[in-house]
Amino acid sequence: MIRTLSMSSLIVLLSGCALAAPFEGPGYDMSEGLLIEADGPLIAVVTHARHAKGKGKEFDAHVDAIVEQLEASPGYVGKSLRGEIGGRDAWTLSVWEDEASVSGFMAQGAHLDAVNASSEITELLRAARFEIAPEEMPPDWGEALDILDEQSPME
Repeated sequence: MIRTLSMSSLIVLLSGCALAAPFEGPGYDMSEGLLIEADGPLIAVVTHARHAKGKGKEFDAHVDAIVEQLEASPGYVGKSLRGEIGGRDAWTLSVWEDEASVSGFMAQGAHLDAVNASSEITELLRAARFEIAPEEMPPDWGEALDILDEQSPME
């Protein structure tokens, strides 16, 4: 017997599941791999945020602005965004050429604006950094989440 699912039933089934976009950016191509010369390890940054109830649109606006800033940032290699279906949790996984590039990005523009607004629009905010060898690109979400849990456990 074949049953059809209503849209609300499907949403209930999928709630709590997360989907990630493919890793992409100016320094990485899915078919060609790494597009930059890297002498040593790259820097990966994984974040997890839960927006406060009623703050989803404001949170999303900050994410959109940050993604725009990413694309123009020196040393930015690529990213993958991950979100919980029907939920308030979102993750980012970005890769950078070096620590100076990460620090420069974080200290200005849309990212700094989002950090300054985070106490009002988020209930949870975690981040971790780790090195990734060029030949290990793109980063694996499972490994990145394990590192995030080790470096910044949920309370």
